[in-house]
Parts: sequence; C-alpha cells; structure tokens
Amino acid sequence: MRDIALVVIFCLVLLRVFKEPLYGVLLWNWVSFMNPHRLAYGFAYSFPFALISAVVTIPLAFGAKRKVNPMSAAAIGMCVLWAWMAVTSVYAMIPDEAWIQYKKVSKIFFMAIVTGMLLVDKAAINKMIAVIVGSFGYYGVKGGIFTIITGGTQRVWGPSGSFVEGNNEVAVALLMTAPFFYYLSSQVRQRFLRLALLAGMGLTVVAAVGTQSRGALLAGGAMLFYFWFKVKNKFRIALLGGLLVGVILAMMPAAWYQRMHTIETYQQDASAMSRLKAWTVATRIAQDRLTGGGFELWSVNAYTLYSPEGFYRNSQGGAFDVHSIYFEILGEHGFPGLIAYLVIWWLVFKDTRWVTAKAKGVTALQWAGDLARMIQVSLIAYATGGAFLGLAYFDLPWCLLFIVGAVKTVVGKEIAASATGVDAASSAIPTQAGFVRTRRGGA
Repeated sequence: MRDIALVVIFCLVLLRVFKEPLYGVLLWNWVSFMNPHRLAYGFAYSFPFALISAVVTIPLAFGAKRKVNPMSAAAIGMCVLWAWMAVTSVYAMIPDEAWIQYKKVSKIFFMAIVTGMLLVDKAAINKMIAVIVGSFGYYGVKGGIFTIITGGTQRVWGPSGSFVEGNNEVAVALLMTAPFFYYLSSQVRQRFLRLALLAGMGLTVVAAVGTQSRGALLAGGAMLFYFWFKVKNKFRIALLGGLLVGVILAMMPAAWYQRMHTIETYQQDASAMSRLKAWTVATRIAQDRLTGGGFELWSVNAYTLYSPEGFYRNSQGGAFDVHSIYFEILGEHGFPGLIAYLVIWWLVFKDTRWVTAKAKGVTALQWAGDLARMIQVSLIAYATGGAFLGLAYFDLPWCLLFIVGAVKTVVGKEIAASATGVDAASSAIPTQAGFVRTRRGGA
C-alpha cells in the first residue's frame, strides 16, 4: 500500500512538471533529501524515482520561459572544484572507484545548477525551503517524538542507503534543517502553522540529540549560539531555548551523558583516535601528491603506504573512513581542492552578508534577510558538525549554495527596479520598495 501511494504521489507531481518545470527540481530534491522510497517495503524501494525526475526535468528546465543564470561567484567556484575533481580522478590511487564516485558527485552538482536556474522569485525559493523542511523535518519530528517516548535510550537513525543513514550524519542534517523551520514560521500568517513549525523545530533539535552523536552536541551548541545571535527577540529566544535544553538534559539517560563525556577523554576512545589517524594520513597524502589520492582512496593500502607506524581497522577489517569534510577534500583532492572548497563557502557567506545588508530596514526584502541569516545558521551547523563527518558531497549544502545565489539575484533585481524608477523621475524617488528616500533639492 505504501509503495502504491508513493508512486501515485510521484506521478501526480511529475505531470505537474510538464506545466511548471520548477516542480521537477522540487521533486528531484525531495527524492534526494528524504529518500521516501526507503520507507517502502516492496517494488518502490529500488524504483528509480530520482533518475526519472531528472530525465523529465532537465530538458524542460533548459527550455523554460522563466529561468535565471545560476552562476554566482560561489557557483563558478564549485565548477572549478568540479573540474579539478576530474583531474584528481585521472591520477586517483583507485581509479575505478574514483570515477564511480565522480559520476555521483557530478549528478549532485549538475542538478544543483538546474535547481538554481528555476529559483526565479521568492515563491519558488520558499517552495524549495519547504521541500528541505518537509524532507528532513519528517525525520526530525518523527525522531523527536521517538526520543521523548523512549527517554533517549535508543538512537535516531536516517533512511537507509542515503547520505544521512548513520546517526552522526542524520544529526548534522537535522541541525541544518532546524533554522528553516524558524524561517518558514515567519512566512505564514496562520497562528496554528507558526506554532506547528516552531514545535517541529524543537522536535528536530530533540531528534538530533537523540542520535547520541557527539559531533551533534558540538554542532548543536555552535548552531544555537549563532542562531540566538542572528534572531530578534533575543530574550524570548534565550528563555525558550534554555527551557528546551533543560528539558532535553533532564530527559536523556545516563548512557547518553557517558557517551558525551568521552569528548573530554578522546585519547581513550578508538573512534576518536581513528579519526586523528585518518586526518594524519590525509595530510600526508596531500603533501606527497598535488592531486591528492582521488575519490574513495580510504583503503588498507593507502593507510599502509602513508601510515607505516600502524593504522586502525574497522569492524569489517577495512580501513576507517576519514570522517571530516575538510580532511576528506584534502586527502582526495589535495591542497588545491581544499583551497577551492574553503573559498566556495567563504563566497557563500559573503553573499548572505550582502543580502542581509541590502535587506536591512526594507520591508519588502525582510524575507530575504531572514532567509540569509538562517542559511548562515544552517551552514554553521554543517561547518562544525562536518568537521567530524565525511559529508563533503552531501547534497543539501550544495543546494543551499544555489538558494543563496537565487536570493541574491532576486534582491538585486528589486534594487535595479527601484533604481530604474529613480532615473525615470526628475525630483521624487519612488518609495514602494521601501529602500529609497525622497531626493532633496531640485532636478
């Protein structure tokens, strides 16, 4: 029954794509983020939903009447990194595995560009944010309720076969999603919806704690602090946030505290030490090879070559993964890849600050400023939590890159439209957009 319902929903939205291509990228991102087919138990479990939505959407997107140029400075940086990844795959330590992963990453990058093409206005951008909230929020609300019912004695996990299958990975995804609940609550008028979205945000944070991820504890602390710094009504937010944290801490079992306490005694923790070993290996590879080791280099052979003093094996007898977005990029694509990666996210943050500066005090652009700030909060969670997880190619951050570019484009068009109105008038400057003042003096 679940399989049939999923296919029916998918087909109905797919039919809408032929009329409005935007729904194609919404559909593709929904399938990629939520992995709804992994919630089924029959034929839908392995049905190629993403492939079908992409094949239908791509030609319609390029032929759409309303589309924009998605290539911001950050997007161009992504394309430079994408090209460099092709080079590192040529010289990869395990070429066959590298090219397989390169194709996967290429799909993510390409569909992120297609998504950016169709985010032409505020309505389209808000629909994309709603897809993010609905996709990961499902696991957040469900996981939050599960954590409360079980008293935190069992871990929250993500959908199988996805980027966020593991408890650590889904924790970062949930923390990245939580700020967008808050943003959408500011965009709805109905009090019930606002309260529901705020409750969903709280449950999502509870679910992140319920993953029992130590990285989530650090990322959550950084995210909540930055969130408080970026929102209005700081006293009310601090009061509610303190109450939420107090409830969570009172609810979690002793085993959770013992696990979190291992952060202080990482030298005695095999998992933590394996990360340090992997980071050392990644650095040595980058120092030895300009192009790094290429995708999927994390093998026993790589550890043997670059860690002669010994290495850790996982429970299956293989080498541990690198568990860090920064060292993952460094080891796989060398120092040029890491520099490009860091520059990309610096440019994204720069664009969000540009948006908040232009939107400040402008009623018509308040939504843009609010969204830019929440994207900053989300990326803080990613940057902090990702320091301990191999999520460099996770599709959500790359989607946010193009959302930021779309918001900047919309704001730029609003400013340009206002400037055109100013030029057309001889003495008075229109104030309908709220960001121009009346000119003093004569023409």
